[in-house]
Order: sequence, then C-alpha cells, then structure tokens
Amino acid sequence: METRRNWFTYIYLTFFGIFVCYSLFGGILNIGVSTKYPFLWYGGILLAMGGLWLISNSAAIILSHFDIYRFRLRSRIPGTIAEAVIIAAVILAAGAVRIWIIRYLPVQPQSDFQTYYNVADLLAKGTLKRDGAGYCDYISQFPHVIGYPYILSLIFKMFGASVTTGLHFNLAVSLLSVFFVNRIARLVCGRAAGVLAMVLAAFWPSQVLFINQMASEPLFTCLSLLCIWITAYLFSPSSSDRDIRIFVLNILLGIMLAVAGGVRPVSVVLLIAIIVCTITYKAGNAEASNTKAGLIKTCMARGWIRAIFLLAGFLICSQLISGATARAIDRKLPGTTVSFGYNLMVGLNVEAKGAWNEQDAKFLNDRFIETGSAVEAHKASLEQALKRINEDPEGIANLLFQKYALLWANDDYGSYWNLLFMEQQHNLTPERKEFINSVAIWNNIYYIICVYMSLIAGIFLWFRKKAGTVHILVLYFVGIAFLHMVVESQSRYHYSILPVFAILAAVGAAEIFRFHRHWEEQSCGSQSEAAGLEHENRLIGEQLSKKQEHGIEESKAPVFTGKDKNTAAGNRFDMLDAIQKGHVTVTVTEAYLKEKEEKLKEDNKE
Repeated sequence: METRRNWFTYIYLTFFGIFVCYSLFGGILNIGVSTKYPFLWYGGILLAMGGLWLISNSAAIILSHFDIYRFRLRSRIPGTIAEAVIIAAVILAAGAVRIWIIRYLPVQPQSDFQTYYNVADLLAKGTLKRDGAGYCDYISQFPHVIGYPYILSLIFKMFGASVTTGLHFNLAVSLLSVFFVNRIARLVCGRAAGVLAMVLAAFWPSQVLFINQMASEPLFTCLSLLCIWITAYLFSPSSSDRDIRIFVLNILLGIMLAVAGGVRPVSVVLLIAIIVCTITYKAGNAEASNTKAGLIKTCMARGWIRAIFLLAGFLICSQLISGATARAIDRKLPGTTVSFGYNLMVGLNVEAKGAWNEQDAKFLNDRFIETGSAVEAHKASLEQALKRINEDPEGIANLLFQKYALLWANDDYGSYWNLLFMEQQHNLTPERKEFINSVAIWNNIYYIICVYMSLIAGIFLWFRKKAGTVHILVLYFVGIAFLHMVVESQSRYHYSILPVFAILAAVGAAEIFRFHRHWEEQSCGSQSEAAGLEHENRLIGEQLSKKQEHGIEESKAPVFTGKDKNTAAGNRFDMLDAIQKGHVTVTVTEAYLKEKEEKLKEDNKE
C-alpha cells in the first residue's frame, strides 16, 4: 500500500523543520547558560554536529562503495537469531540500568504522582467512593486522572499495593516501549534502523532518570507506540492481502487510542495524525478496487473507509470509558467542548509562563465549590482564558513562543523532578546531586543530537515521493508542539515524543545511507552504460572500416554480371545496408551513422 502526498504534506513538513530548528537553536543556547565557559559549549556542540554529519556520510560512502549492503546469508534464520539476541540484550541492559536508578535514587510519590498512587490504592480496595470523595471531585474535573490509576489498581490486586510494585510496572511498560520502537523503525527503514532506534530509546538519559517516579507518562507512551506500530503494519505492503485482519486491526487501533486517551487526553493528536495519513491511503494492487475481490477487501482498499472504522472504534470506546468513570466516582463529567477550559486558562497565564500556578488552581476550585459542577467550573475557566487574550494579545503571542522554548529547548524534566523531590524528602546526598547534574548535562547533548538527526530525516522526507508511518510521527510531533503552545505546559509533557525522536533519528541515519547507496548505484550504472556504449561504437567502427576496405578492393576487382549472384562477391554481407534497412539494430546515434556513411562515400569517390 501507499499513501499519497498532497499540499498539506508540505505544510506540516515545513512546520516540522521550523520547530526542530527552533528546538536546536534553543537547546544549544540553553546548554551553556549555567556553565563557566558557555561559548566553549556552543562551539563544542556545533563541532559535534558537524563531526556526526561527516562520520555518518563517510560511513555511508564506504558501505555503499564496497557493496556491503548486498551481503545476504543463504538462510534468514541466522539473521533473525542475531536480531533477536541483540533485542534481548538491549532490553535486559535497559532494564538493569532502570532497576539501578530505582534503587540508587529512591523517591516517594508527591504531587500528581501521589494522587495516582492513592487513587490506584483506593480502586484496588474498592473504596474510592467511600474514602476518596475529594479524589472523586478532582477526577470529575479531570477525568483522565483515573486512567493510569485504574490500570495500576489491577496490578495492585495481583501483586499488592506498594510504591515498588508501581515502579516495577512502569519499568515493564517502559521496556515494552523500547521493543515497540524497534518494531516501528524496522517496518519503516529495516533491521539496522530498528536496532539503532531501539538503542537510542533504551538508554535515553532523561527517561531512565524518570523511572523512579509514579508517573502516567510511561504507560501512555507505551500505548501510543503500540498504536503507531499497528498503523505501521497497516501501512506495510505485507498487509494488503489480509483483508479480515486489516478490518479488525483498524477497529482495534481506534480502541487502543481511546484507552490511551483515558490515560492522557493528548492521544487525540495521534488520532488526528493517523486519520490524516489513512485518508490518503491508496490500494497497492488493482484487485483491491475490484468488487469481485470481496466486500471487506474492497472497503479496506479505500482510506476514508478505514478511517471511519478507526474513528468508530475510538468514539465507542471513549463513550464506554467516560460512562465507567462517571459511575466509578458518582459524578457528572464535563463534555469535550468545555473540558479544556482550565488547561487553556493556565496555558495563557503570562505571569506563570503557561505552567501550573496556584492562582488558576484556586480559581477553578472556587468555581467548582460555588456551582458544584465541573462543567460550570470549566466554562468559567474558558471565559477567563478568552478574557486574557482580549486584554493582552501581544503578551499572549509572545507567550506562545516562550512556552515552545521552555518545553523543547531542553530535556531536564528527569533531573528536575529527582532533585526537587529528593531535596524535599531529605535524601539528596552530595554524591547523588553530582550524579544527577552530570547526567543532566550529557542528557541535553544526547537530546540535541537526536533532534538534529530528526531534522535530517525531515529534509529527506521532503523529497520522498510517498508518505507513510514516518509522516504520522512528524504530524504527531507538530500537533503536540502546537497544542502545548496554547494549553498548560511543563517540561515532562514532551516525554512521549522522545521515542519519536529516536525513531526519526534512526530514519535520518538510514536515509543518509540510502542516498549514498543510490548515488553509488547511479554512478556505477552510468559508468557501465558508458563503457557498453563505447564498446558498441568501437565494434561499429570496425565494421564500417571493413566496409571501407572492401569498397576499395571492389573498385579494383572485375565487374560481375547478374549471373554471378552466387559468387563470393555477390554474397558479401553489407553491414551498413543491413543497419539502414533495420535488419540489424545497434545502440548508436543516427548522427554517428551518417558521419561514417558520408566518409565512406567520399573515400569510394576518390
């Protein structure tokens, strides 16, 4: 199958390039702010980026020149076994590093993380309504708060409620996310890209540091990557003949997106990205558009029909989740038209730079107490947000770009939350502080390099004729970037995009190699074609020279009559005559033939 490019493709690719360049610019400036020699860091980062470009291109040239990519084993089994061993080794190593972080940097849940843990504990005990009235009120205002605790409560019922159990659950889903990254990149760019993306995601420093927090981000990221993997399979040529499976997977994809939305509402951005690319789907074979191929196969050959089934699964499952949430807390939930009111109000708070603040939190709580309704509280917040736009449009416009820089110019959320909570809990030793700060510095370098390689991927995507899974990743990032320029934002909200950068970085490396391989093949093809043409021209020249010699001898020889047609001279093969009559075809130009023929006539006249 394939998806068609259109004018909208170039629009979001342009925004992707602008956003990524802005991230690189802000990241390079941010990394040297707190250092003694900031310009040394700036120069070092730029040199590292240039060196990475030279190394990657040099490696690609060497691999392409020696045709290493053509090496194939007689059987696929050794390659499959080697790939499985590498995947298992990376996952085990990533798990070991995360377990060490959990033990070396112990943190007790606080703030939102404590809310998640307490709600999960109450759900596991079945006492949320009786003992958690305050939590029920809070969930009625923000329904997604119950998503992660509900899934966590199922784990608590099996293994017991404890912080360790919750952290190990986050560990498991984070390792599963690493596996999904490998599968996605493998479908997009092959085995090598899959392994590279997997390694980048497995050892991303900020995600490793964040594993000791009772956060919902690891679960949401895992569900999002699962949805992207399903989409990548649906976009792959191997799925074109499996009509029933495609039908089921499209509905399942909508359901999984709804489940992810129950954990974090931003899954709707991924839903939109998938639908946009799915609508442009084009069947890969002619039978798919033939009604004799079967009803399901005919329907699944049309992208807009696939999108309808996907959307139907999402909407139905979302309604079921909302109904179950309302029954679990015995409260009325706000509709989708007003549920974003508070987040928009916070996101447009110029003084707080679009982040959570006590003033807006108190405003929402006061309106909720006054009206007793989450719907009315969000409506009041929405009115307050619109009022802020009218009062200070220039300040709001400035805030949008400031918020983008605050969210994407660094990757400090892992170190920030560890330092904050460990200091509050009085277990931040000098050794731990030094370790976290050193990891934070190298983490930002890691982040900048991956964003830089993602930019290279975006440049290559601009010239690629077909769209596909990679374009979903680009749209997902662009959508999240736009969304958090408007609504509430903080550094950890880009957690789910980091695996996307890992995949795009691997795509960028793979595209560099493909470019040089294609150039090498074209170069070799041109040389072989030129050599073949030269060889053919030499043969023709020899034939025409022989024709010339025979013409001179013929002028000195006696004249044969019509009765002598069976003699050697009468049976002599005329190469030029055969070429002109079309009996012999050679790859030379007409000009070359005319030139030789004219020279031959002049010689014969002489």
